[in-house]
Amino acid sequence: MLTSLHEAIFCGSSSPTSIALPASPACIARPAFANCSSLTSIALPTGLTSLGHGAFHGCSSLAARVLPDGLVSIGEGAFEGYPSNESIELPRLPDEPAR
Repeated sequence: MLTSLHEAIFCGSSSPTSIALPASPACIARPAFANCSSLTSIALPTGLTSLGHGAFHGCSSLAARVLPDGLVSIGEGAFEGYPSNESIELPRLPDEPAR
């Protein structure tokens, strides 16, 4: 079972445009997808609890993103360079009522 994506695993890659992760990784390390300029979409797993520092730094083509409710930690600059005209929907906190 995949439990984490390690540091810089796809960093700077111009190939992937879309990535679907299995439900199991709890952590996406820093900067796993940094500067993946062609990445337009990524399906974040429901089991994700942590996004590392700069995880999606410089992903300028990434479309609007909804973060999973189980996410409890977002590292500094995780979405730095994200297009200003796109939105990021933050996760619901564990003790917050459903939306």
